[in-house]
Amino acid sequence: MLISALVIDAKTKKPIPGASVTLTDKEGNPIKTKLADKNGKVDFLIECNKNVIAEGRYEEYENNKVNIAATNEEAVDVTIALNPIEKIITPREIVLNPIYFDFDKWNIRRDAAFELDKVVEAMKKYPDLKIHIVSHTDKRGTEAYNMSLSEKRAKATLEYIVSKGIDASRLTSEGKGESEPAVNCTRCSEKQHQLNRRSEFLIVTEEN
Repeated sequence: MLISALVIDAKTKKPIPGASVTLTDKEGNPIKTKLADKNGKVDFLIECNKNVIAEGRYEEYENNKVNIAATNEEAVDVTIALNPIEKIITPREIVLNPIYFDFDKWNIRRDAAFELDKVVEAMKKYPDLKIHIVSHTDKRGTEAYNMSLSEKRAKATLEYIVSKGIDASRLTSEGKGESEPAVNCTRCSEKQHQLNRRSEFLIVTEEN
């Protein structure tokens, strides 16, 4: 099967030559990476009936991915629209999709790294930007355990961003455990637990 991916600017709809496109399996393991041509296009030849993901990246843009379902078709066309990195930056924080960790662990999973790379890109574009990372847990477990776990996750998040070339002096981290839930519930549903397990990327200003 031939997969033809077109990478465009989500705002202007214009192609982005030189954008990096990585084809991964459904677990997110990389298969092959190519750079888009002058028309913003890149082609991959893979087996039919295989679920894959096409991830697009380019400097000063928010990365994005498109799921490609298994099919017997000989050719599939997909468009990967990249938003300018400014879209995730608010006056207060950098807004990402949820950062997930495995149960009782704090290592950075590949899906988390995909989101954290957006922070890296924002900090590369704005060299004066400073970020305070805050990690929260849900209410399951003891207060002391949750505090320790959140601190480890916040620190691991900071270390990942530094590993991508961001100066450590521009980052601080803090674990809040279960002390500041997004949803203050007693018998929490799984959805509420998930909302409370979150990471925040707060922008540090002189007023802070």
